[in-house]
Amino acid sequence: MGGFSELRNSPQYGFALPSKCGGDRRRSGHILLHVSLSLRRFYHGRLPHFRWLWRWVRLYRKILRALPIAKIPISSKYFGRPKGFYQTTREYLNSPAGQSAGNLSREIYPAETVRFALPIPLDGGEVHWKFAEHQVKEIPPACVFELRDARFWGRYGGSIVTADDRLLADLSPDVLGLENHRIFAALKLPRCRRLHGTVAVLSTAEAAGNYWHWTFDLLPRLHLLEKAGFTPANVDFYLVNHRGLPFQMETLAEAGLAPGKIIRTNGRTHIEADRMVVSSLKPGQFHLAGWTCRYLHDLAPKAVKNKKRRLFVGRGDAAFRRWSNEDDVFNFLRPRGFERISCEELSVAEQRQVFSEAEVVVGAHGAALANIIYCRPEATFVEIFPSGYVDASIWPAASYLRLKHYYILGEGSSHDANARKQDIFLAARKFPLLVASEA
Repeated sequence: MGGFSELRNSPQYGFALPSKCGGDRRRSGHILLHVSLSLRRFYHGRLPHFRWLWRWVRLYRKILRALPIAKIPISSKYFGRPKGFYQTTREYLNSPAGQSAGNLSREIYPAETVRFALPIPLDGGEVHWKFAEHQVKEIPPACVFELRDARFWGRYGGSIVTADDRLLADLSPDVLGLENHRIFAALKLPRCRRLHGTVAVLSTAEAAGNYWHWTFDLLPRLHLLEKAGFTPANVDFYLVNHRGLPFQMETLAEAGLAPGKIIRTNGRTHIEADRMVVSSLKPGQFHLAGWTCRYLHDLAPKAVKNKKRRLFVGRGDAAFRRWSNEDDVFNFLRPRGFERISCEELSVAEQRQVFSEAEVVVGAHGAALANIIYCRPEATFVEIFPSGYVDASIWPAASYLRLKHYYILGEGSSHDANARKQDIFLAARKFPLLVASEA
């Protein structure tokens, strides 16, 4: 391993924690978080002005994909793009190339069928179609794959390329889908570096800066690796798309990952490993398995029986989907025993503690509500959405815990083209509905 000390300490592939005391380290993390959120607000605010540029970018990528670069008889390790793809890793393992390489697969949890309990709309009417459409899900088995001489490209959540130069589609998500995967529009991938030993892939789409995806998508992958026997004691490197945010550093340290073993990944990362271990991904945001919920819920401390906190979760410094009359809503709830919390100001351990003590949680949809997975079963959970955007991604966890889940829509147009980022305004006449579930 001696040849990789510089690699681990480089700003591109590793990170170094501040050498100051814990308080200074945490303050530094909060400053980094606020800077990150400010940049996101600037980006999302200016995005509509550059739509014309995005059309040209798509045309450029379409031209690149049409070029017959894949036919060049040279590996994408050096030039060009992969020669094709396997739809599933299982397909690769059953192929002659996969069988001859000594690759392995281990099933950790079996497939299951889940039926989620529907939430209740507080303002009447039918349950939103997003909940009804995804009420029953077939959850595939959770597996860990051991791949020889595989490569990892770090853009987005990461892409896995096999020893025979083909993309593993089920382990390499792209926001544009497989047909438009960025790797197939590449003239040349970044320079590849070889890592000896065992390399574990934790890098996961959207987890780089989103607490929900980090909690529900990335951390369960670490759990699967450990269940398969790949622990910090026998893994040489971990590939993680973190940004050094406080919740990321805290949970990685909690899992026992030494800073020297963590390689920070991004679009410039291209690594080949003697042995790469990677867990399967859930096929969609609603495919939340029972084992994931059990694992995360068990991370919370045991709830104190006489603690019955009533939480109002603010949006704080959110980059978008801000709550325009948050103070008015809280002024209504405060006399009824509610306390306002800003999750970005709390450590992960503190967030787990606070939510484990809650009997009622009221909050606008956002990543902070991932913490409901730490609530005691059958607590009350009220979720507020913008008028034109209902995201049901938190609902499966609420169903698993048998939470009394209610939701309500804010005011405004329901046909906003940018509804996902629409700010929330809740009319005063709807305030009493937030506590109507307790009547």
